[in-house]
Amino acid sequence: MSWFSRLFRSPKSNPQDTLKSIPIVKFDPSLVTTTVKADIKKNMRLIPELNTSNFNRLYDIALESVSRGGKQHLLCKALKEIEGISSSRAAEITLSLHSKANSLIDRERSKSIGIKHAVWMYSGVPCMLNPKSPTKAELRQDKAHSSANGKRYKIDKGLLLDGKWTWPGVEDGCKCSSRAVLSEN
Repeated sequence: MSWFSRLFRSPKSNPQDTLKSIPIVKFDPSLVTTTVKADIKKNMRLIPELNTSNFNRLYDIALESVSRGGKQHLLCKALKEIEGISSSRAAEITLSLHSKANSLIDRERSKSIGIKHAVWMYSGVPCMLNPKSPTKAELRQDKAHSSANGKRYKIDKGLLLDGKWTWPGVEDGCKCSSRAVLSEN
């Protein structure tokens, strides 16, 4: 039996009390700065399906979805209501916008507390939109991202991969993250 199962099966505690003792991390909406808002809008404008008369409404929903700590279902549901956008495409757009926003939020937060470097962390999951049928560009991206694993980079500059400067989570299909470097050694 796992430790998690034992936690809820303990005869000494009431399951409701146990649930109340689990800490909850709440997202701080003030992290969605003017820069993050502008980046969300810029990235939405790059998606052809979103250049509709409903753009401002979709932008507001995207902003709410990010500001509420990653409530991706809000944006995904709104995107599915647009004619011509399938459920899988809506999920793909939502994940892409959230990943890019979260990457920028992490960079801004790190810089605000004086962190200057981070280490690229490849998730082990292919960095591509459709791993079952990847394009040549996606295969190149995945190879570049996996080879970047463990490399240190300046947070304000990013890492030069496949001929362009980028950060974890910014490119479509990327599932990478970063680890802040707390010391200058």
